Formats: sequence, C-alpha cells, structure tokens
Amino acid sequence: MVTILHGVALLGYLAVGVLQTVSFARGRADVPRGATALVGAAVLVQLGALVAFALRFGELPLVGLGPSLSTLAFLIALFLLFATLASDARPVGLVLLPVIVALLGAALLTGVRPTGEPLAFSG
Repeated sequence: MVTILHGVALLGYLAVGVLQTVSFARGRADVPRGATALVGAAVLVQLGALVAFALRFGELPLVGLGPSLSTLAFLIALFLLFATLASDARPVGLVLLPVIVALLGAALLTGVRPTGEPLAFSG
C-alpha cells in the first residue's frame, strides 16, 4: 500500500509538471487551476503514504534512504503547494517539480521501507 500510494503521488507530480510546462510553452501568465488542485491532491496522497508507512512499520519515515528521500520530496512539494496558493509560482514549480519527481523516483527505486537496523533514538 505504501509503494502504491507513493507511485500515485509520483504520477500526480508528473502530471502537474506536464500541465505547467504546457502552460509555460503557450505563454500563459498564470498557473492552470487544474495544476494547483493536482499539486494539492498529490501532496495529500503522499501524506497518506507517509502516514501509512508510520502505521505499518511503527516508525517515522526518517530512517533509511528511501523513506528520508520521500519525506524530503513531501516537504518540498508542501512548500510548492503553499507557494502556488499564495501567488503565481509557475517558475518555482518548473524548477521544483523535477526535483520532487527525482527524489520520489529515487525513493521508489531504493524502496520505501525501514532499514531493519535498531533505532538509536527510540524512546
């Protein structure tokens, strides 16, 4: 379930990238409304994936390469969502979306699962 939700979020970010690139190529001055809604949906799906990870494995997705890359991609996407809602963030989106897609793709390739090592900071 965790991997599927991450894959859906990745597809959402790719779709947003396509929408913003097409909008930029056509010379439109604003971000399409569909792109803003799709960023919000992808962020919510990725949040669901991170919560599912925490519930399934009993730890936060901060330890291990895959989970930490996914968390970083989520934080960048959350910033992008807030920037998109606050103002015209198409130039920011054109820069950040490839970063988000690369981080989330790398997380999926390495596997979004715990490392299996005992945590040094568990309470």
